Amino acid sequence: NRVNLVGRPSAHNWVQYHCETGGYDATAGDVVGVTTATDIDGFADHACALLTDATMRCWGSNAHGQLGDATSVPRATPVLTGLADVRRIAVGGEHTCARTGDGAVYCWGENSSGQLGDGTFDDHTTPHLVPGSTNGGQITAGAAHTCARLANDEVWCWGDNAAGQIGDGSQSTRTEPTEVVVANNSFLQVDAGGEHTCAARVQHVWCWGSGSVGQLGTGSISDEL
Repeated sequence: NRVNLVGRPSAHNWVQYHCETGGYDATAGDVVGVTTATDIDGFADHACALLTDATMRCWGSNAHGQLGDATSVPRATPVLTGLADVRRIAVGGEHTCARTGDGAVYCWGENSSGQLGDGTFDDHTTPHLVPGSTNGGQITAGAAHTCARLANDEVWCWGDNAAGQIGDGSQSTRTEPTEVVVANNSFLQVDAGGEHTCAARVQHVWCWGSGSVGQLGTGSISDEL
């Protein structure tokens, strides 16, 4: 389950978030120490906030190092991730990614499906550069895959591909960024779901990956590679 934002930063720049996991409805409350947030993202059991000073803080589960604090200790209050000049953040199932001001993309946490994009299956407890990522724009993370929309509007994805969520026409796991195979790979926005991905261009939305419950919007419940 995703972490849903309830309310926007107030005049005091407080951030509130609301978790709905396992059927329990947790009471919304102020996140400790996060007073200048400009963006927030969450998935499963951890969440992160981007601050006005271009740093990020994360909290929650840390079994695979997804909080980026060089440990695997869960945190009930936000900890600083060792990355500066952060412009975009993306929280996946048990991994986290960020894009810095120079266009580079960094990922950390679980890497069992190659979702960190560094060519390995090794977990990392601190941010690791995705090789070749020098012109990243928007980033988004699913349960175990990650996608980036580049400065030229192309979409590239990496990680788990069992349902075709990478969009390269295969079901092969990709440990490095792989271009989405679609006519005119130029999109305005991309968003990764649990095991599917959608991207938008003017007046059209394309989706691929798992369609088991109709999440691709194609009128069927078949996967699309």
